[in-house]
Amino acid sequence: MKKDSVLKQAAMRLFYKQGWIATSITEICQLAGVSRVTFYKHFATKEALVESLFEEQKNKMRAEFEQLLHNQANLETVIQRILDMQQEAMATLYSPSVLADLNAHRNEELQQFFHKMAQEKYHYMHHFFGTLQQRKVIRDDFPITLIDVIIQKIDEMLNTPTLQQHYIGNEQQLLKDILQFFMHGIAYQKRRDENVLPLQNLTTKTQSI
Repeated sequence: MKKDSVLKQAAMRLFYKQGWIATSITEICQLAGVSRVTFYKHFATKEALVESLFEEQKNKMRAEFEQLLHNQANLETVIQRILDMQQEAMATLYSPSVLADLNAHRNEELQQFFHKMAQEKYHYMHHFFGTLQQRKVIRDDFPITLIDVIIQKIDEMLNTPTLQQHYIGNEQQLLKDILQFFMHGIAYQKRRDENVLPLQNLTTKTQSI
């Protein structure tokens, strides 16, 4: 296995357990069984390694989304696959420690990276859900701009102190709950009154009694 892959695997294990802020390059090298010289041959800084891991995760999920579009998946499949992807991401990268670091870090390089990554996500999600809406896989009775704004608001909700306090110690569940709420909200819903006769028919029946 290539040294950069070994370093990434070691970093993932440490970051998942304790976050990247609390993890040193020395720890990563020790777990990977390589020298610091080898580390710096592949990554200029620890932050560069963090960026590489998140970039790989983004590309992996992007490929999954593209596959859903290519397969013209129905809504049930889309929802289930997105929830599955979320579970996989939380089991490999987005641990409570990493989620905490995403809120706590103040590194300017990473702030710029995550900002750019968020903008790319918003742009792609516009394309993804816009395509689903055009295919009438999801509700088309509201503008795609509403979905765009909601997706951006989801990121804000994840950083809301009130919600964070409520989910303290269970940060992963917050993301799960918000995503499930969103996915089921854009699905076509059965009318609650679908078994109730329209007023016009009800009036006709009443008059015939």
